[in-house]
Amino acid sequence: MGNISALTEEVEQLRQTETNLTAQLRLQEDHIEILQLNLTQVQHQTESCISLKAAAHSQMLAAESQTKACESNQLFLNKQLQKCKLVNSKDSQQTGTSSSASPLGSVVLMLLICSSLHLIT
Repeated sequence: MGNISALTEEVEQLRQTETNLTAQLRLQEDHIEILQLNLTQVQHQTESCISLKAAAHSQMLAAESQTKACESNQLFLNKQLQKCKLVNSKDSQQTGTSSSASPLGSVVLMLLICSSLHLIT
């Protein structure tokens, strides 16, 4: 009889061990699932950061190109302004009046100034 009791007790201990190991296994599986989710999220965040960096670089290149275009346009407008000033000064010398510029020259000069200010801002 003692043998049967010992075997019954051993079977009960083995069942308890199995229950404990099964619970530990479930906890480990849950932990693995959480780690996999975290890894997936980090991968997506990394891809997002890489895409944002590429977009920022592209915007920087576009801004540099736009700046060059504005500088080129500003240079052109400055040359045009100098030509207008030269024409106005010649007109003033020919008519003998230094303060009365032709109305058309004033309008053109004002348009050039407004255009260049608009491009600068």
